[in-house]
Amino acid sequence: MGNCKLTQKNDSFIITNMLKSPEAVNGFALNTIIDNFSDCLISLSVSEVRKRTILSAEIHGDLPLSWCDTYKGDLVLFKNVVMQLINVLEKCEEYNISVSDLMLNLDYIFVDVVNINIRFVYWPVTNNDQHTNLRKFLEDLPCLINKDLFHIHLFSDIDYFSNSRVFTLLSFKEMIYRIFGTEKNNSSQVIKKTAERLISDDFIQRTELIRN
Repeated sequence: MGNCKLTQKNDSFIITNMLKSPEAVNGFALNTIIDNFSDCLISLSVSEVRKRTILSAEIHGDLPLSWCDTYKGDLVLFKNVVMQLINVLEKCEEYNISVSDLMLNLDYIFVDVVNINIRFVYWPVTNNDQHTNLRKFLEDLPCLINKDLFHIHLFSDIDYFSNSRVFTLLSFKEMIYRIFGTEKNNSSQVIKKTAERLISDDFIQRTELIRN
């Protein structure tokens, strides 16, 4: 997958992907995400430098998920990441673009820390020799939350990520909806109330200590 780089510039982050031969920009996928994915994917621009093609974006205000140590253990953050991932996967199916170019790396998943909105990075590249390992990402995803702070019954479902069953989007969605007791179109306020019901008072107190 080319030469991907994340750099910080003042109060923003810059992501770049310098393509390598025989990689090329997938124009159909690029236009599709610009026109239809603004709510969940970072918009990219294309430039040429010394005959090399570069995909890039400057992100203002959001933080990479890997930087969000303050929110370690936050069930709402975990909830929003997986629900937005479901949204992206469904839209990739709807618009007929491959999920293999979705950058499932915590450095390239961005969080608006005010309202906990999530946006992913999708590299629209042909002849890409490094494809997204969706299963590996799902297995690693519970690192966002601290098992010691949550009820055991929650993790009987989250163990889904590391067992041997075949991954399907439908089964993944069913598991997430079961955990949070919510439907896809519920408002963020309902999501937060649902999450709070799953968290003990002791968790809330200790989370305040983490954030402070």
